[in-house]
Parts: sequence; structure tokens; C-alpha cells
Amino acid sequence: MKQIPATFRVGALSIAVLAVVVSGAAPTQSPFAVGAAHAQDQTAKQDLPPYGTPDDVEYAGELWKRMTAARLTGPERITARPTKGEQPHASIQQITNANVLEAGEKQRVVVKANHRGKGVNAVAVYEQPSRFLTGYAVMAKRPGYDPKNADWFWAVFNPDGSLRKFKGKAIVGRVDTGATNGCIGCHRKYGGKDFEMLTSK
Repeated sequence: MKQIPATFRVGALSIAVLAVVVSGAAPTQSPFAVGAAHAQDQTAKQDLPPYGTPDDVEYAGELWKRMTAARLTGPERITARPTKGEQPHASIQQITNANVLEAGEKQRVVVKANHRGKGVNAVAVYEQPSRFLTGYAVMAKRPGYDPKNADWFWAVFNPDGSLRKFKGKAIVGRVDTGATNGCIGCHRKYGGKDFEMLTSK
């Protein structure tokens, strides 16, 4: 497992963009405004297409069906071991790494089921996996989609499979602000070459 700096472990403001909407808490101010207050990593900026495009939304719908069929999401999902979460995700999370089938080919997906609320803890989540569920943060391999960023497709789903939105825009696709905030920026900085937090690559 990669060593994550203490500033990341405690949910530093440097990764505050989308922290609220990803975890499911009610926003008190624009997470983009919070992230903009910090120094920008100029080398990380890229000319990326906007996230939340119609193609992104459509693809996410099909991805949800594949994940639910594999019991990674939805009411019949596999109950993974609950662990303490880190910002920008929830206080308790369940992480599942698996392959789903896309057009007959294996597709790697990483699913984080986020849980929060009064009385939430690992035991409570294990015993009642849907009681504190606020949504899913997903990264899925999509060959050719975004070569500069390891071809990951990002999405934040509500428990019912609908996409979470920020100011009316679905949080799906190439989710980034061009700095160290957002899905891409955070995973690029802390996730290594493969963008995954829990591997040694």
C-alpha cells in the first residue's frame, strides 16, 4: 500500500474539491471555490474535455448495469470489509476491486461504497450495509478514453444508480480541475503510475 502523507489522511484542504459531493455531505460552500484558494500545480494542467458529457452519462449508465450484475453495486452487492475512510470519501468505506465484462472483455473497476451518518462505524456498516450508504465513487478502465491519465473513467453514483451532480452537472468522466484536486488530480498525486491508492505501483 502506498504511504499517503498526513495532510491527505486528515482531509487537507488541498484535496477539498469535490470532497463534499463525493462523500455525500451537504455542501456549505462551493468545493471548487475551496480548491481554487490553494496553489495550482501548473505541470498537472491538461487540456481535457469537460466532464459530465452526454457520452459520459450514457457510458456510466451501462457501467452501473455491469457493476450491479457483478454484485459490486446495488442492493445485492457483495459486503466487503468496512474500513476507515479518508477524505474526500466518507468516514467508513467498503472497497471492492474486480473485473466486469464489457463487450466480452474484462474491465477493471474499483468501487468505493461510502458510508456516513450518526452512529456509523465498521460494525454497523457490516451488519446493515445499506443503512448509512451515501453513494459510490468508481474508477473504471476504459481503453483509449484518456491515455494521459491511465485511461480511467470516473463516476460518483447515488445509492440508486443515478449520478451525483454539482450545480446541475453530473460528476462523471474526466473529473478534474486541472490541478491536484478532483478525482484525476488527487489520484495522480497520491496513487502512483497506476492512479490506484491501494497498490504499490
